[in-house]
Amino acid sequence: MPQSVPFKQCPMCSKVWLTRQDFVCDPCLSIDGYQLDHENIDHGLLLFTHRVEGCGGSMALLSLDFFDLIFSYDAEKTAAIEGPVPSKL
Repeated sequence: MPQSVPFKQCPMCSKVWLTRQDFVCDPCLSIDGYQLDHENIDHGLLLFTHRVEGCGGSMALLSLDFFDLIFSYDAEKTAAIEGPVPSKL
Protein backbone atom coordinates (compact mmCIF):
# COMPACT_ATOMS: atom_id res chain seq x y z
CA MET A 1 0.00 0.00 0.00
CA PRO A 2 1.53 3.37 -1.02
CA GLN A 3 2.08 5.97 1.69
CA SER A 4 0.15 9.21 1.39
CA VAL A 5 2.11 12.43 1.09
CA PRO A 6 1.58 14.82 4.01
CA PHE A 7 0.06 18.22 3.25
CA LYS A 8 3.03 20.13 4.71
CA GLN A 9 6.08 19.65 6.92
CA CYS A 10 7.76 22.38 8.96
CA PRO A 11 11.26 23.00 7.58
CA MET A 12 12.63 23.80 11.07
CA CYS A 13 11.21 21.22 13.48
CA SER A 14 9.86 18.63 10.99
CA LYS A 15 6.30 18.75 12.40
CA VAL A 16 3.99 17.09 9.87
CA TRP A 17 0.44 18.13 8.99
CA LEU A 18 -1.16 15.19 7.23
CA THR A 19 -4.08 17.16 5.80
CA ARG A 20 -4.90 20.73 4.92
CA GLN A 21 -7.57 20.64 7.63
CA ASP A 22 -4.90 19.74 10.23
CA PHE A 23 -2.78 22.63 8.98
CA VAL A 24 -5.57 25.23 8.95
CA CYS A 25 -6.82 24.24 12.43
CA ASP A 26 -3.39 24.29 14.12
CA PRO A 27 -3.40 27.17 16.64
CA CYS A 28 0.42 27.23 16.55
CA LEU A 29 0.41 28.53 12.97
CA SER A 30 -0.06 32.17 12.04
CA ILE A 31 -0.53 33.81 8.67
CA ASP A 32 2.12 36.50 8.46
CA GLY A 33 1.63 37.81 4.97
CA TYR A 34 0.79 37.40 1.35
CA GLN A 35 3.16 37.68 -1.57
CA LEU A 36 1.34 38.71 -4.72
CA ASP A 37 2.40 37.38 -8.11
CA HIS A 38 1.52 40.30 -10.41
CA GLU A 39 1.72 38.14 -13.54
CA ASN A 40 -0.47 35.29 -12.28
CA ILE A 41 -2.72 35.87 -9.26
CA ASP A 42 -3.16 32.10 -8.83
CA HIS A 43 0.54 31.86 -7.94
CA GLY A 44 0.41 34.20 -4.93
CA LEU A 45 1.89 32.85 -1.70
CA LEU A 46 0.48 32.80 1.82
CA LEU A 47 3.28 33.11 4.37
CA PHE A 48 2.94 31.14 7.62
CA THR A 49 5.04 30.90 10.78
CA HIS A 50 5.08 27.86 13.07
CA ARG A 51 4.95 29.51 16.48
CA VAL A 52 6.14 26.81 18.86
CA GLU A 53 8.93 27.22 21.37
CA GLY A 54 12.23 26.36 19.73
CA CYS A 55 10.87 26.48 16.18
CA GLY A 56 9.62 29.62 14.39
CA GLY A 57 9.83 27.99 10.99
CA SER A 58 8.47 29.93 8.01
CA MET A 59 6.50 28.36 5.17
CA ALA A 60 5.12 29.71 1.91
CA LEU A 61 2.14 27.94 0.38
CA LEU A 62 0.29 28.70 -2.83
CA SER A 63 -2.80 30.76 -2.08
CA LEU A 64 -4.55 28.64 -4.72
CA ASP A 65 -4.47 25.76 -2.19
CA PHE A 66 -6.83 27.79 0.02
CA PHE A 67 -9.14 29.52 -2.52
CA ASP A 68 -12.07 27.17 -1.87
CA LEU A 69 -11.93 28.03 1.85
CA ILE A 70 -11.86 31.75 1.13
CA PHE A 71 -14.75 31.68 -1.34
CA SER A 72 -16.79 29.30 0.83
CA TYR A 73 -16.36 31.67 3.78
CA ASP A 74 -17.37 34.67 1.66
CA ALA A 75 -20.54 32.93 0.47
CA GLU A 76 -21.53 31.95 4.02
CA LYS A 77 -20.80 35.45 5.33
CA THR A 78 -22.83 37.07 2.53
CA ALA A 79 -25.78 34.73 3.15
CA ALA A 80 -25.69 35.49 6.87
CA ILE A 81 -25.71 39.25 6.24
CA GLU A 82 -28.12 39.44 3.30
CA GLY A 83 -30.31 36.42 3.99
CA PRO A 84 -31.29 33.78 1.46
CA VAL A 85 -31.34 34.71 -2.20
CA PRO A 86 -34.96 34.91 -3.42
CA SER A 87 -35.85 32.47 -6.15
CA LYS A 88 -36.86 33.79 -9.55
CA LEU A 89 -40.53 33.55 -10.44
